[in-house]
Amino acid sequence: MFSDTKTKVAAAVVLLALVVVPAPLLPPLGLTGFVQSVFGSGWKTAYLVSAIGLHIALYSSLGVAAAFAVSAGKTRRQLWLQLLLLPLVVVGIAVLVRSLKLGHVPMLANAVVPMVACALGVIAALLFASMAGA
Repeated sequence: MFSDTKTKVAAAVVLLALVVVPAPLLPPLGLTGFVQSVFGSGWKTAYLVSAIGLHIALYSSLGVAAAFAVSAGKTRRQLWLQLLLLPLVVVGIAVLVRSLKLGHVPMLANAVVPMVACALGVIAALLFASMAGA
């Protein structure tokens, strides 16, 4: 699976990012203030939107980077297996790293956005790679 340099670098980037990113991942006050001024919302709403947006941006980009760690499936069956299994593996590793950093398994309500964003990033990158290769 990890045969070439590109694959090793992509896998290392994903793991390093998961280890380096703080848990819980909270938005900076500047981002929250920016969201508040753009949308004209209250501080709590802006904070929630900022936190969710930050999680989506980080974890979807990690999913894309993880998709670069594997070569696109040559057959439809290989592609479908990658589309089903790779998001589960990446999300599993992300939940494991977050659990180790937090000292407990994150509540499902707090883990849903990162898991979905990560899976969507993997799926989007794999579909893009398979279309580009076709």
